[in-house]
Amino acid sequence: MGAGFKRSENVESKSASEKDTNNDHAKKKKKDVVYYDYKELMRQRGLWYEAEKKHPWYDPPPKIRTKYKKGKVMLMKEFHGDYKVEPIYVDQKRLCKKRLPKSPEEYKKCSGGQGRIGSKLTINHYFQPYPPFNIPPLSWFIHGITIKTSKNLLNALQEMALIVREAGPPSEEAIKAREKNIIEVHNF
Repeated sequence: MGAGFKRSENVESKSASEKDTNNDHAKKKKKDVVYYDYKELMRQRGLWYEAEKKHPWYDPPPKIRTKYKKGKVMLMKEFHGDYKVEPIYVDQKRLCKKRLPKSPEEYKKCSGGQGRIGSKLTINHYFQPYPPFNIPPLSWFIHGITIKTSKNLLNALQEMALIVREAGPPSEEAIKAREKNIIEVHNF
């Protein structure tokens, strides 16, 4: 090789005879290699973990005691209250004769898994009507309507819980009876 010849090493040929037209098998065998930056991966994971702690993507477990306050309610100056759900151990006298259970786990142990647990719901309402409606005859009327509405809502909640527990397809007669009952409940 003489000094006059120069070689080009990274030259691609454009002629059709030199190109391999049947190289699909070579493309299938090649896998894309992805390189990860481990430090960046750990940093991103830490950011996601911190964000998950602040705003979780799942619903947190419900709280037993809840307070609610409504700012503007029709005809009411103030309308707030709270409710509390307490467990009732239905068969504690029959199954747990020696000691009274303090938690569902203790009740399950002493009853051998046979005991039933109910719920006791305590609701405290505090409401005060606006001045023209806090005069005794009108306030009695508003007081009665508020209590009646609350009781109707609780009865509807109990009926819905019963329907969910039964969880079977209802008959047409039962559907018509429930519709009639709902209409009667909501008529003041």
